[in-house]
Amino acid sequence: MQKLIQNKRQIRFTTNDKKMCICKCQRFKSSNCEFRIFASHMGKDDSTVQIKSINLTHSCTKVNKNYHVTSDWLAEKYIEQFRVDPNWSVSGIIQRVKDDLKFEISRMKAWRAKNKAMEMMNRDEDSQYLKLNSYAFELQKTNPGTTAKITQHLGVFQGIYICLAPLKNAFKSGCRPLISLDGCWLKGQYKGQLLAAVGIDPNDCIFPIAYAVVQVESKGTWQWFLELLKDDLNIVNSYSVAFMSDRQKVHFIFMFLYHNACLISFLILEVYSFYRDLLVLSNLYSPIQNIDIV
Repeated sequence: MQKLIQNKRQIRFTTNDKKMCICKCQRFKSSNCEFRIFASHMGKDDSTVQIKSINLTHSCTKVNKNYHVTSDWLAEKYIEQFRVDPNWSVSGIIQRVKDDLKFEISRMKAWRAKNKAMEMMNRDEDSQYLKLNSYAFELQKTNPGTTAKITQHLGVFQGIYICLAPLKNAFKSGCRPLISLDGCWLKGQYKGQLLAAVGIDPNDCIFPIAYAVVQVESKGTWQWFLELLKDDLNIVNSYSVAFMSDRQKVHFIFMFLYHNACLISFLILEVYSFYRDLLVLSNLYSPIQNIDIV
């Protein structure tokens, strides 16, 4: 199919049954194109199919519109591009097809191709969730000492925690006793949040320690994450480790520790709180100014 589209040709199967298959050019009637492939069984009782006559030369002109360029075919061809850029615009798809294939497709076909590509990717995500247990097992098998915990509620996925053994051992043997905690939103069909614990290696570079994927960032999910992190790093005396986070994430697990707050996040929250109060006051003050005292 790729060759047909690149060469701007169209074919059709005039006969396609259990006995034989005849493939001809779409223009075999209008242009008397000689392109033809005939295949049938080698014998009466033989199931092997043999091409008995073939002529791959087209005597017709090339086409500027090809019905082989369907939305399904476009979705499969550009599936990786849709993975990289799920917000790929319809205009961008039309221009890409024009540059690659020298065909102009309608906006409706481009829109359908995008929708079908997104459905294909979502089906892939559904199947990946079914492989989470196998993924955790493989991590523990290939990296002995790795912690891979999956939590569920009534068979519904709630979160996964991963701390690879090489990272765990490297942090305990060569990194500074400083752990930074933070979370971020995940984009995709199922959303969720990523919780991460990172340190600083001897070269003053960020060193990943452990991470987890959960549905929401809450006190409960952070408590679950920190309890597993505490066991992995063997944190018995919390005085020996300093934590840095943008909120009080750690005091309900580590009662006695040295804790730093992220200055940037603190300033952002304080400035937002200050200007939010000013906005509320201004909104209250504006109607008062408009009141006429009689």
